[in-house]
Order: sequence, then C-alpha cells, then structure tokens
Amino acid sequence: MEIDVSWNGWKKMLGRAVDAVESIGASEDTIDSAAYHVGNFLSKNVDPANREQCLLKEMWDEAGSQERRVIASVVVRLADKEDRGNL
Repeated sequence: MEIDVSWNGWKKMLGRAVDAVESIGASEDTIDSAAYHVGNFLSKNVDPANREQCLLKEMWDEAGSQERRVIASVVVRLADKEDRGNL
C-alpha cells in the first residue's frame, strides 16, 4: 500500500493528528508510544511515497527498538512544529 502525500503534506497531516490528541489531554509519553506503534505499522504495510519517507523507512528498518522510539519522538516533534508554524 502506498500513501501518495508530499513530505510537507505528511508532516502537516501528522501535526494535526498530534494537536488533536494533545487537545484531549494525552501526555507526551502517550503520543510518543502511539507514534512508535504507528511507525511499526507503516514500516510493515505502507510503501514510501517520496525520498524522505524512503529515508525514514530505511532508518526505521535498521534501528533497534530504543532507536525507533527516538525516531518516533523526533518525528512527532517535527510534525507538531510544522503544524504550529502554520497556525
């Protein structure tokens, strides 16, 4: 399966999702944990649609569990920053 979204569009979409979860009171740890699980799902089931997603998938596939948690946390912050920059 492939999700045809530009890198910036993907960050914006993810940023809106992070904002929605924050608005219901989810903690940063809860959001990071969810991002880790979503990352595992995406890595196994979704084909990268652009070079940035390809790089992210390669890093994810090479990383260990703790490193994947760090990647997930950084991606959440990146997406949240992207979304806040467009308010």
